[in-house]
Amino acid sequence: MGHNSINMKNLFANFISRKFVVGLLLLGGLSACGGSTDKFRKAMSAGSLSEAQEYLMEIDNKADCKQCALQLIKAYLEAGATDKAIYVYENITPWHRNRYDMKWSCGEYEREACKLLRTCLMENGEYEKALGYYPLDYENENYIGNAKSRYAYVSDVVAAICAKGKQDEARRWVEYELRWFVTNVDPDISTLQSSVDTKREFNSSVVRERLLEQIDNSY
Repeated sequence: MGHNSINMKNLFANFISRKFVVGLLLLGGLSACGGSTDKFRKAMSAGSLSEAQEYLMEIDNKADCKQCALQLIKAYLEAGATDKAIYVYENITPWHRNRYDMKWSCGEYEREACKLLRTCLMENGEYEKALGYYPLDYENENYIGNAKSRYAYVSDVVAAICAKGKQDEARRWVEYELRWFVTNVDPDISTLQSSVDTKREFNSSVVRERLLEQIDNSY
């Protein structure tokens, strides 16, 4: 009995020891994850954006990563480092939702980040690059159902150009961008009411007239 009692005590001690080691490892892992986020925040507070970016890449938790990435994107844009802000979005968070999927409730990070990026690109005159950060109503970018979102983009560009007092350039931009509506809206023959309504509101003639009126009203 004494021998068996000793063996049982040893087994119990070994079990507790293994549990303790596993617990330490788990705590260490959680600490490492939390540590990267804490280090990121400290680097941001110190204004060390490059250092913060290094810590951002070590954050495994997506929710934390999104929050921190958005903070860094804003900081880079405020510093005039647009390319670095884009790098954070496209390369450090490459798993982000696309322009169509971002419209769902779980695409808050993408919607906010893309709004920041396209606004800055517009201000910088990088109009074509800004298009890549506008949301889509339908996955196929050239589907007639995206006419409304495409118009919003073209209208924003027109407003940005006119704000610089370059109305003639804005008119040239309108003629250039009308090709999308000529190609994807005008030829549509669908009898679906949604398509009929879209064609009536966003055919190339209506779009041209509306945008030119926008330019005339910008003086």
